[in-house]
Amino acid sequence: MKIIGAGLPKTGTKSLASALRHLGYNVHDRPEQVQFHCDEYIAAFEGQMPNFEEMYENVDATTDVPACLFYKDIFRAFPDAKVILSVRDNEESWRRSFLKTLEVLSSMINNPLIILGMLLTPSGRKFSRFRHNLIKYVENELDYKKHNDAVMANIQAKQLLVFNPKDGWEPLCAFLGAEVPTIPYPRVNVNSTAIPSIFKNSWHVRRMKRELAVMMAVFVVLLGCTCALLLLPSSV
Repeated sequence: MKIIGAGLPKTGTKSLASALRHLGYNVHDRPEQVQFHCDEYIAAFEGQMPNFEEMYENVDATTDVPACLFYKDIFRAFPDAKVILSVRDNEESWRRSFLKTLEVLSSMINNPLIILGMLLTPSGRKFSRFRHNLIKYVENELDYKKHNDAVMANIQAKQLLVFNPKDGWEPLCAFLGAEVPTIPYPRVNVNSTAIPSIFKNSWHVRRMKRELAVMMAVFVVLLGCTCALLLLPSSV
C-alpha cells in the first residue's frame, strides 16, 4: 500500500481514483472494496479489525468508503504510506452533495427487485448487512469537520496531502513525485450522475441478480413439476 485516501465520500474520491489509476496505481475504490473485502469490512464495522496488511499487500491505493473510515488502522499496517485527505470548499457544500448521493442511492435500493434480492440471496443478505453497518456509522458517527481534523492530527505533515480536486494535477503529482499529465484532471461523478451506472454494474448487484434469477428458475421448475404430478391421472 502506497496511498491511503482518507477523504470522505463526495470530496472528489471517484476523480482521485481515476487520477491515481492514470498515474499507474492499482486502486481499490468503493466497488473493489465491497467486491473483494466485504466480509472484512463488515467485521471491522462490528469491532473485529481485519488484517489490513494481508488485505492490501497487492494494492497500491484506496479511496472512498469504507477504507477512508479506517484510515488509521490501514496506516498502522502501512506506516510508510502517503495519505491524501480530499476535501470540499466547505462543510456545507459537502453536506449538500452527500445528501444528494444518499437520495440517489435510496431511490435505487428501494427498487422491488433489489429489495427481494437483499432478502432472499446470499450476496444480497451480505450487501444488506454491509449497508446496515455503513448507514449506522453515517447516522451516528460521521462528521465532516471532526473527520478531517482527526486526519490532520493523526498523520504527520510530511506524509499528508490535504487536497481539493479543484487544484488539479500539480499538488497531487508534486506530493507523489510524479510527472504532471497533459490531460485535464478527471471529473467523475459530478452531482452524483455516475452513481446509477456504478450501482447497476457493481459486482454485488450483478451477483445478487444472478442468484435471484437462479432461485426463480428453480422455483418455476419445481412448480411445473408439482403441477404436472397433480394433473396426472390417478391409477385405479
